[in-house]
Amino acid sequence: MVVSGTVQHNWRFHTLGLLATLLIKGLIFIYFIIDFGGLMPDGHFAQWMDDSPGYVGPVDELLEHGQVFDDHRMPGYAPPLLVFRAVLPRLAAHDAMVLLQLVFGCLAAWACTVIVLWLTRSKLWTALAFVISCTAMFHSRYELQLMTDSFCASATTLAVFSLLAHLRSGRRAWLWVAGLMLTWAIFLRPIYALLFPCLGLLLLLRKGHTWRLRLGHVLLFVLPWLVIDGAWVVRNYKVYGEVRPLTNGLYNPTFLKGSYYAMLQFVTAYGGNNNYWDPQSDLRFYGLYEQRPPGMAPLPRVDKEPPEYIYTSEYNRDSLLLFRPLFEHRYDTAYPQVKQDSLRALVWERAMRYRAAFVEEHPFRYHVWSRVVLVGHLLNHSGSSLIFQKAWPEMAWWERGIKLYQSGLYVFAVALGMIGGLVLLWFNRRDTAYLMLVGTVVYGVLIHSIAMRLCEMRYLVPTFPLTLTVAVLAAHALWARFSNRSRKATHSVRAGK
Repeated sequence: MVVSGTVQHNWRFHTLGLLATLLIKGLIFIYFIIDFGGLMPDGHFAQWMDDSPGYVGPVDELLEHGQVFDDHRMPGYAPPLLVFRAVLPRLAAHDAMVLLQLVFGCLAAWACTVIVLWLTRSKLWTALAFVISCTAMFHSRYELQLMTDSFCASATTLAVFSLLAHLRSGRRAWLWVAGLMLTWAIFLRPIYALLFPCLGLLLLLRKGHTWRLRLGHVLLFVLPWLVIDGAWVVRNYKVYGEVRPLTNGLYNPTFLKGSYYAMLQFVTAYGGNNNYWDPQSDLRFYGLYEQRPPGMAPLPRVDKEPPEYIYTSEYNRDSLLLFRPLFEHRYDTAYPQVKQDSLRALVWERAMRYRAAFVEEHPFRYHVWSRVVLVGHLLNHSGSSLIFQKAWPEMAWWERGIKLYQSGLYVFAVALGMIGGLVLLWFNRRDTAYLMLVGTVVYGVLIHSIAMRLCEMRYLVPTFPLTLTVAVLAAHALWARFSNRSRKATHSVRAGK
C-alpha cells in the first residue's frame, strides 16, 4: 500500500503543525469577523443565515418547551450547541459554536496536510498542501455561520483521514473514529449517507486480509452509525409510528407548499440555475432578485433568457412573460392578503403544470441532460464571491490579490481535484486509499446535482478540503511524471543516444 510509508511522526510534529494551522486560519477567521461583522450577527461574531433557524431553532424549542416541534432535519448540529447552552447564554453559545467550527476546521486542514505527506512522502509537496489547506477561504468562510456546512466539511475530511490512517497503521481504533465522524457528517447532511456502503464496500474488497477479518473491519466502521442512527430510528418510530432512518422530510413542510418551491421544481426540471443571488440565475427571468444587506455591493440585474428547448405545447415564451408578474407580485403588500394568497396558489398550479409538461415532452432533457447542466451551474463560479463585501472597483490592491488567489485555488481544485483526480484514480485504481479519497470527492460533487437537482455552490463545501488534497496529489503525480521524462531525456543526451 502507498500509505504504508515509513515516515514516523511524533506528537511534537503534530502539535506544532496544528498550532501553525490554528495561527493562519485564526487570522483569516479574525479578518472575516472584521469584514463581515455587521452582516446578520447573532452573537458577537456568529452569523445568522437563512437556514440557521432549521439548525438552532430545535435547540431553542427543546430548552424553552421541553420538546422539538420542527424536526424535519437530523439533529447533527444540536449536541454541541446543547452543551454550550448548558453553560453559556444563548448568544455566547452561538459564538462558542463558530469557534468550535474553527477548531474542527484546523483539525481537518492538518489532516489534509498529513494525507499528502503519507501519499507523496515529499516535504515540499506537504508544505504546499499545508499552505493551500490553511489559506483556502472557499470553505473556511462558512466557519462563521450558524449552519452545518463547516462541521460537515470537517467531519467528512476526518472520516476519510481516519480510514487512511487505518490502512496505514492497521489500528482498528481508526475505523471506529472514521465511523463516528461519518455518522456525524450524515446527521449534519443526510445526503452523505451513501458513503457508508460505498466506503464499507471498499474495506470489504481490499486484498491482504481474510474475509472474516475484513468483515470485522466493516462492522467496526459502521458500528457508530448502527448505534446512533438506531436511537434516532427508535425515537422517530415512537413519534411517527414509522421507520425513518434519515430526515423527517427533505424540506420544511411549509416550504414544500410554497410557490417558491414550485418555481424551483419547474426551473431545475430543465436544468435552470435556481440560485437567485447569482447574476446568471434563470430565476431572474421570472423577476426574482436578491435583496442585498446594507453595505454589500449590489448585483447586476441580468434577465437571462430561458433556452428555447424548454418550450412545450403547454407554454411558450409569451406564456412565461405573462406568468412572470404573477410570481413577482405574490408577496406584494400593495395587494390585500386574499389577492396575495390567490397569486401564490396560481403560481403553484401553473409552475407544476409547466414542469409536468416539460417532463412529458422532453424526457431525455429532464432525466439526463438537465442534471449534467446543473453540475455545470454548481461548478461554474469564481470561488471567491463570498470572501469580500466590497465590489472589485472598491478593493485595495492586496484585496484584489487575495481574491485572485482564491479564484485560482478554486480553479485548481476543480480542474485537478475533479478531472485530475479521476486520472489519478485510474493509475491507482487498485489502491484502496486513492479509491476512498477520490471517490469521496467525486461523490460530493455529483450527488447534489445528479440526485437532488441542487446547484448551490455551498454544496461543494463538505468535500472541498478533500478536493484540494486530491488536486495537490494530482499535481504531484503530473510533476513526477514530467520530471522523470525530463531526466530520461537528459540522460539520453548525455549518453549520446
